[in-house]
Amino acid sequence: MDRDYFNQLYHYGSKNNKAPKPFCFAGRFLFDRERFKENKGLFYPHGDVHLYLSSPDPAFIARLYNGLLGIKTFPYQNFELERGKIIMLNERKLSSKAVTFKTLSPILIERVENGKERPILPIDKKISQPSPEDNPDFKRFVNYPSLTEGASGRLPTRKTR
Repeated sequence: MDRDYFNQLYHYGSKNNKAPKPFCFAGRFLFDRERFKENKGLFYPHGDVHLYLSSPDPAFIARLYNGLLGIKTFPYQNFELERGKIIMLNERKLSSKAVTFKTLSPILIERVENGKERPILPIDKKISQPSPEDNPDFKRFVNYPSLTEGASGRLPTRKTR
C-alpha cells in the first residue's frame, strides 16, 4: 500500500482530511432478504459482488488497480469474498454537442479555459451565489430547465442573500 498517498487522502497534518476524495463507487449484488432481516441488516451476498469505481484522477485509479492485483480475497463478516476480474475502462470522449446522462450521482462538467480544465458551476463564486437559472454559462452547457421542470412544473428555488 502507498502509505504516503493514503495519508494525503485521509489526513491533513494530525487531523482527518475532510476534503472530497477523488473517487466514487457503487456496489451491485444479490442478497438473502430473510437472513438480512434476521441478522439486523448484515448482507449475505448470493453470487458475484460487483464494485464500480470512478475517478477523475488517473494516479488514484492506477494505484487502486495495481493494489487490487495483489489481493485475491477480501474478508467479509465470517467468510471471504474472492476477487474476480478487474476491468479498466477508458474515459469516453464526447462526439456530439448534446448528450444525455442518467445518473443518481453528482456529475462534474468541465470546460477548457486558458489551457486548464475548470468546473462549470451552477453558481458564480465571484458574486452572491445566484440560482442556476441566473447563470448563463451554466445554462449554456447544461440543459438546466429539464433538470428543474417536471410533470408538476418548476421546483421551488431557494433565495440567497
